[in-house]
Amino acid sequence: MSVRNIFTVTLVSFVLGWTGLPVFSQTPTPTPAKEQKWIRVQSENAEFSIDVPDDYDYFFDQEGFSVSNDTTDYPLKDINIFNSYRNGVLLSFDSYKTSNTKGALKALMEVETHHEKTDKVKIGDKVFYQTVVRNEKYYLIRQYFLTKEYVYILTAASRKEGAEEIDRFLKSLTITGYPSLRGNATFPIVPMSALKISPMVLDVDNAEDGRARSRKKTPPKSPQAVLPQPEGDKFVVLMKPRASYINPARQAGEEGDITLKISFTTKGGISRIEVVRTLGNGLLRQTALTALRLKYLPKEENGAPIAVTKTIVYGFSIY
Repeated sequence: MSVRNIFTVTLVSFVLGWTGLPVFSQTPTPTPAKEQKWIRVQSENAEFSIDVPDDYDYFFDQEGFSVSNDTTDYPLKDINIFNSYRNGVLLSFDSYKTSNTKGALKALMEVETHHEKTDKVKIGDKVFYQTVVRNEKYYLIRQYFLTKEYVYILTAASRKEGAEEIDRFLKSLTITGYPSLRGNATFPIVPMSALKISPMVLDVDNAEDGRARSRKKTPPKSPQAVLPQPEGDKFVVLMKPRASYINPARQAGEEGDITLKISFTTKGGISRIEVVRTLGNGLLRQTALTALRLKYLPKEENGAPIAVTKTIVYGFSIY
């Protein structure tokens, strides 16, 4: 089995640097914030490249999943999901290989943009579909575009508008064949295949049957005291795609709920999915890869992001 697979756990080693204290200081000097270093990530076919921070979560899956409209399933292969969160800014890109890029792009936008307005815009000499959200919780730019074989999605977000990293990220985009979209290659170029894959565990050991006819009743929980919440910024969901109901599941009459307990990292990715309730006929893979595409701003306490775990339910109904 390939190491680049949803069901494979990859071990990542972290090297910790040491910082000494000034010799003549009687009070500790605060450790300066780590400098944000950037790299330039390039697709294997060299048609896409972009500047990103070198501290990230990265997921790859070759088999992929399908995104659907009412009548057609569009298989997506060679899934690349890159997320980086630092200094309150999320920078992310997704890429999907498909035989029908126009149909797949339209279906992806249908499951991802629920109430947000998406405009067709021209950036340089390339047409994009763009969503911009400004509210009291966050500022978001999401851009969709396609090439002959791939659909790409860029996401940049922060709690406040005006982050320099967002402008730097979006303006660095290079697409082969579009001279106006050519960022300056000032950072080391790293092919996607050389990115370190972040550990991700899919735990199905204790999953219940999620079909409506066999669902177990859960006894009510006893009331618990509500503790004061620590100071800091809350966990913010930016984009929560719906899981597509694929035709094999429809034909088999598979319906019910899939419940996932998801561990969100400090870098914008997901480290663990515990399956609480599941379904068959390919719907678990559909749902797990939908969860991995969720975009969020991590919770912060005292200016530092912290990992959290949350439960999400995905429902499937034929009618």
